[in-house]
Amino acid sequence: MPKLQLFLILILIIFFAVLINGVVHEAGHGLFALLFGGEINYIQPFFFLGNPHISYSDLSMLGFWERALVIAGGALLPIMLGILGIFMVPMRKLSPGVGFSFAAIIFSFLCQALAWIVIPVFYLFRGGFQGDDVIAFIEHTGAHPILVSISALLVFSFCAWIFFRNTGFFNLARALHGKETPNTKIYRRNFLNNLSLGAWVFLIIVLSVFSVAHMAPVDERGIDVSFSAQTLDAVVILESFVLEEEEKKTLVFNYYFQVERGNFSLAVVDPGGEVIKDESYTGYNMRIRSNPLELKLYGPGEWKIEFRGTAEEIKFELSYWIKEESP
Repeated sequence: MPKLQLFLILILIIFFAVLINGVVHEAGHGLFALLFGGEINYIQPFFFLGNPHISYSDLSMLGFWERALVIAGGALLPIMLGILGIFMVPMRKLSPGVGFSFAAIIFSFLCQALAWIVIPVFYLFRGGFQGDDVIAFIEHTGAHPILVSISALLVFSFCAWIFFRNTGFFNLARALHGKETPNTKIYRRNFLNNLSLGAWVFLIIVLSVFSVAHMAPVDERGIDVSFSAQTLDAVVILESFVLEEEEKKTLVFNYYFQVERGNFSLAVVDPGGEVIKDESYTGYNMRIRSNPLELKLYGPGEWKIEFRGTAEEIKFELSYWIKEESP
């Protein structure tokens, strides 16, 4: 196969693997949440629209392990789908290009375990490092980061062993490069092979439809606020909103910051001065990006988003938008 054609195929495989991993990852969180009685506000599964994420209603009613499974579900579902793909997709009986493409996508599902290997180690030795699902799982369960990392390593190693043992991945790669071997000879697929392949693809389609069906419209009214400081020891009002009597709206916001050292919080304060949302952080060398958060606002009065506490060498970015409350 010509090098240019091979390069384009690889780019297409990478693009599709990243795309479908985001869709299945968020579907995993959502399905576990629904399984345990939670509710989904919306899902944003596509990387080209920003960081893929899911927004739930309050999960505080869930039990300890139920919530842990919702957090870990984003990795569990792709890994399970990858294991099913190893046995359901007849890669040895497909053309080298098609077989290699399926094998690469299946392996990308298994690679969801890699974050659970690496991030706990950074978290343990760098203190303030944050890593969404993985760190949320560690902090929720109290599990030791090294135990989480070793467990994920064992899972990934076992899955990788099954993958390379059953898929003939390297033979497919050689055949794709034009170096045909006996093991990559194309055989006629039978009805069961076609049924198995179709069932696996259908499962991906169902999960994709599930994610897309829960998407929220992309809101173009986002407002960005940012500030930086060498040292900070104060309450900083980032934004405020005044609502009239009986007026109801929804605040959607996310934030990113990097700080050398700090003990602070991002607070949402209602018109009565009560803090109704408090995102607190303490540590060194922190790099934190939040998932979108939603809060109901109601009038009359002024609502505020405030930065409270102390920090050194801080750079902070807040993005938010206000949605009209559905009738």
